[in-house]
Amino acid sequence: MNFIKPLAKKLLLLTFIFLSFHSNTIYAQGAGADGKQLFQQQCQTCHALDKKLTGPALRGFTERGPWTDKNNIHAWIHNPAAFMAKDKYTQALKEEYGVIMQAFPDLSNEQIDAIVEYVVTAPAPGAAPEGAPVGEGAAAGKDASGNNALLFGIISIILAIVALILMQVNNNLKKLSDDKEGITRPDQVPFWRNKA
Repeated sequence: MNFIKPLAKKLLLLTFIFLSFHSNTIYAQGAGADGKQLFQQQCQTCHALDKKLTGPALRGFTERGPWTDKNNIHAWIHNPAAFMAKDKYTQALKEEYGVIMQAFPDLSNEQIDAIVEYVVTAPAPGAAPEGAPVGEGAAAGKDASGNNALLFGIISIILAIVALILMQVNNNLKKLSDDKEGITRPDQVPFWRNKA
């Protein structure tokens, strides 16, 4: 039983390192680079990609009006009222829709660029991804879910190992407690030999 303690410490340390590295990787990927999620959180209440809502449809907006310049997009999203005061295109949008877009000064330029990238590259409804022959869109979706399944499988195995280690630690602590109190119990059968 003495070999369990160093093994448990090593496995716990490896698990901690893996999980901290994995969480840092997820944070780095999502820290401003996930345009779809940002779009859904910030823009989707007023805009859709392919139909007018409170605001105009956004698909192809980078080819219209002043939006061909990335700096104009940043300025508009950070402070629409100030931008509209000097731009006739946005003044016409206000007349058409009757409202002005709310300001998002807390969005960084990188986050705005991620949203623009999502809007520009999002596939049309029911269309295969650009450049992919018909039928490969579903295969790409299966590959992406396969990667997630592998990740969840690895995490499940690690959690199962941690659970087994914790069960062993619990048994050892129970045995130490029983020994200290003078309670004698038969030795427990290891889980791999336990037929129950």
